[in-house]
Amino acid sequence: ALGIAAGMLSPTQSGVNTNLKEHAVGGNEIAAALIQFLVGTSFALLIALLHRRNFAGTSLRTAPWYAFSGGLLGPIYVVTAVVCAPR
Repeated sequence: ALGIAAGMLSPTQSGVNTNLKEHAVGGNEIAAALIQFLVGTSFALLIALLHRRNFAGTSLRTAPWYAFSGGLLGPIYVVTAVVCAPR
């Protein structure tokens, strides 16, 4: 159910980001993506703080380098969506 909900929100995210680009940052796709990630990071930090017991015993140093590639792929996806959505 969570996966279905996330899939349904994906097109909505593109529309919201396009509106942010057009109305708040003067057409700058990178600025719109940055604002979107700042909001998302703030929300993720809040959730992480509320569920901090789940982080006990974790170690970022033991993760392979490619485990962090999602942090690079996310912005590429968002900027691409903001650029392509109006078309």
